[in-house]
Amino acid sequence: MSDNRFKDFPTKRIPSIDKKKPDYFADFYEDEEYEDDDYDDSYEDDDYDTAEYDQEYDARPGGTARRRVDHSSQMRSYEERKARRNRNGGGQYGNRRKSSIREKSKAAITALYIGLLVVVVAVCVTALILGFQWLMREGPTPDDFLPRPPITENGNDDEQDSQAVTGRPDIRTFSAMITGITTNSRGLTLLNIDTETSISMPLDEDADIINRMGSAMYFSQLRIGQLVDIRYDARFPQIVEIRENARAWNRDARTNVQINIENRTISVGHEAFEFNSQTLVMHRGEHIPISQIRPADSVSIMGLGIMAWLIELDSASGSLQLTNTDHIVNGRIAIGNLHPLFLDEITDPIDIPEGPHVINVEGDNIEPFQETITIVAGQIRTLSLGDIALTQATIEIDVTPANAFIFINDQRVQPMAGMLQVDFGEMTIRVEREGYITEERELYIDSPTNSLTFDLEEEVVIAHIVLFTTPSNAEIYVNGNFVGRATPSITLQVHPGVYNIVARATGYMDYNASIMVSAGDEITRNITLTPVVTHTPDHNLNIPPQHGENEGGGFGIPPPPPPIVP
Repeated sequence: MSDNRFKDFPTKRIPSIDKKKPDYFADFYEDEEYEDDDYDDSYEDDDYDTAEYDQEYDARPGGTARRRVDHSSQMRSYEERKARRNRNGGGQYGNRRKSSIREKSKAAITALYIGLLVVVVAVCVTALILGFQWLMREGPTPDDFLPRPPITENGNDDEQDSQAVTGRPDIRTFSAMITGITTNSRGLTLLNIDTETSISMPLDEDADIINRMGSAMYFSQLRIGQLVDIRYDARFPQIVEIRENARAWNRDARTNVQINIENRTISVGHEAFEFNSQTLVMHRGEHIPISQIRPADSVSIMGLGIMAWLIELDSASGSLQLTNTDHIVNGRIAIGNLHPLFLDEITDPIDIPEGPHVINVEGDNIEPFQETITIVAGQIRTLSLGDIALTQATIEIDVTPANAFIFINDQRVQPMAGMLQVDFGEMTIRVEREGYITEERELYIDSPTNSLTFDLEEEVVIAHIVLFTTPSNAEIYVNGNFVGRATPSITLQVHPGVYNIVARATGYMDYNASIMVSAGDEITRNITLTPVVTHTPDHNLNIPPQHGENEGGGFGIPPPPPPIVP
């Protein structure tokens, strides 16, 4: 059964529903033709009381009690559905709108990220270019960091004056080097670079101190040797502004510096600069002569143009002289972390940076030695190695002839350049060589170094030749020289070699032979001479006497035999 309680009344909109349609229904309402004005709003809830009607209706005979329609409950139900729809994202049309918003947000964020990335890349590239330009030159130029026009003596400057200079009519400027600082009264001693004259000036209480970056500095940051541009009030005079000279250059911590005192030049690598009598040479705040700087020192140089105005000795060096090293065999010395040096190659003092250093000495015949020494700049430190404990003594052996065999306690040794390492105490040294007489000595070694000389005598070894002749009493000639008669034998003592032997007797033919002998040979020869054949004299023939025949009928000495080549 339908409810017809309101069929006689005009259609009425629920008062609690807002006339304004929700935004998430905008797309839906665009297709509808109705408007809110179609509702009749002239009827109000107060014009009709439904309570009375409901009582009549419920009291009808046979009628079933019906529940009254509560407009407020319908309104709450609509509001709940609206809230649930909002929690679920607005339904189909709400999701469409949210998706559109998300896409637009993503596009905006992406564009923002791209813009930031472009800016970061541009900054990085600029920084790299500036850094590369800085590295390509070893110091700033006048155009770096707040470039300024040249400073003139009359003080005319196009840039804005500092607070200390403002309002002062007579301002002068000059370039200078700080040579002295008075802390209590805030004053400086300056060397005018242009005139090379010295002047002392106080600072105005409002004086500005500016570095080359254009930033303010404290008075305590000024240092001796600093190159600055000075502005001062010529009326007093007082310094009103100190600015680091932007044209000054630095060469920091350079070694292998060459100084030519005669030409007044200092060379650093491939660069050369001039210095004069006004150039400051400093070491640890003290003035030192420039001749004290050595190539092994580390120096820093500050200058202007080609002139070096400050030479600061960062790390000076001294020298180490080693003595009493001859007894150390194959000695080596290591100074700190420097590469080891062989002692026999060191002829001059070693240049070492000033300060303490650990010295390590090693050798084949000494215990490892270590000592800490302190090097003073410009001084020579002497280190004697004569007191190092030896593990062995050194013997230098000179043998004539060379290439002889050396035995120590019957054990053959091979010296290196005539030097031997032996234990202290008693020993026997023997030197041998074939063909020479062996020499042997008993020694007691108690000193670290010893020297011995062996001059071997050549061994004389003879051979024996025994000659028996028939007939006896024959004359014997050796290499043409008469040596005696064999009666019936003769013994000859000869050196090794080749000999020509001749035996001669009257009425016999000469015997001629060559004999080669070696050292120690015992040679025996039996010689039988052949008689001379005689003929019947022919009176018709005038035969001259034979060669060598004399009046007694004997034979003379024959001519000497030809020479024999050994």
